[in-house]
Amino acid sequence: MAMPLSLNQPSSAAPFEPGALPVTDSLEILMIEDSSATSELLLLFLRHHGHHVLAAMDGEDGLGFLLSKRYDVLLLDFHLPKMNGVEVLLEYKRQRGTNDMPLLIGMTGDIEGLMAHAESSQHFDRILGKPFYPQQLISILGSARPNRKMQGFAQVEANAPFTVNTISDLPEPTNDSDRRKSDRIPVTNAPTKITLTTGETHHCMIKDVSMGAAALEVSVKPEIGERVTVGRTSACVIRHTNDGIVVQWIQ
Repeated sequence: MAMPLSLNQPSSAAPFEPGALPVTDSLEILMIEDSSATSELLLLFLRHHGHHVLAAMDGEDGLGFLLSKRYDVLLLDFHLPKMNGVEVLLEYKRQRGTNDMPLLIGMTGDIEGLMAHAESSQHFDRILGKPFYPQQLISILGSARPNRKMQGFAQVEANAPFTVNTISDLPEPTNDSDRRKSDRIPVTNAPTKITLTTGETHHCMIKDVSMGAAALEVSVKPEIGERVTVGRTSACVIRHTNDGIVVQWIQ
């Protein structure tokens, strides 16, 4: 039986089948989510799978919990009262640094807004578009392990079904700052639209993002160099892939 975390179902998610879920270790999870319906469903589901979960409804309370102990996973909504998700992470890093960070999963119902501000995604290891099926979250958690520092989640998850190594045209980073900017952040359940120069509009799925580019699964393949609009963000096609294209954001 399918169980999306909303009345609206993701367009390409598989039905929820408990027997198909991967086995995960018990994780210490902090969830900062201001939707009580989403929070209650996730609490029930994650605890049913043996995880220890603490929930906060706004950014200030969430930051306090985050600073109080060590967590394996942080589920963090982008849009929160008092402090948004990015502000929570920046303040946490200011106080505690970046060593021994939890696995950072950003949740958002505004994928097009995320594309318009792609720098926000770089603070996370994974982006999860809402609404989503709990099965999708459990699949992501299958790569996490308790009490273990996560380094480069995109690389940790390289053999997982959601990962697509597509943004390889970008320059090789020369320092830590450049390397972070070039990181590909895997994105799950992120449908949007691409508009061509002809005015044609097609549905597409964002597969991964970086500060400079994004990989899209789409049925059409515009010419290399063609300008397109992804959601409401201008971009240029820089590569064709087996299942779509790679675009670079136009500043």
